[in-house]
Amino acid sequence: MIEKPWRTKEVPIAVIANNVVHPSYLSLDWALQYYEMIPEYVPNPTSVTTDRGMRFTAQNSLFIYYHVQPSFFKGYKQETINGYNINIACPEKALIDKIYLFLQGNRFSIEWLKELRLQNLDSLNLEKLESFSRESSKKKFQKTVEFTCQYIKRMRGEE
Repeated sequence: MIEKPWRTKEVPIAVIANNVVHPSYLSLDWALQYYEMIPEYVPNPTSVTTDRGMRFTAQNSLFIYYHVQPSFFKGYKQETINGYNINIACPEKALIDKIYLFLQGNRFSIEWLKELRLQNLDSLNLEKLESFSRESSKKKFQKTVEFTCQYIKRMRGEE
């Protein structure tokens, strides 16, 4: 990474995150914020990779990479930010990644789901959300996603 003043143009932090660890895509809190699904501003990029998980600081940002199995490394697309292409999870996959990684060391609760303060849920495709969960053989994960879909339906006024 070339630091100022030798750098000729600003490279978005998302582009740096995509290029430091291969393969990776932006997901979790950073992507949820990008899609305005959570109210918080997330300054540090959170990414998913099939490589080992890691954290490091560069350009005054904390870059966070979470490991997932290769079979779970999907559901992302290419977006353009300031003329640069980035790999970013679709909204449904960003939420699925958040749930999947949370369950690895924690117990799911409605309180945790409420603490996410999910918003702008009308654009979420719940069938797509559930299809990602069916690709896992973990029943606890599938049940959690099913419960999350029911919660989202209630939030949207569909139940």
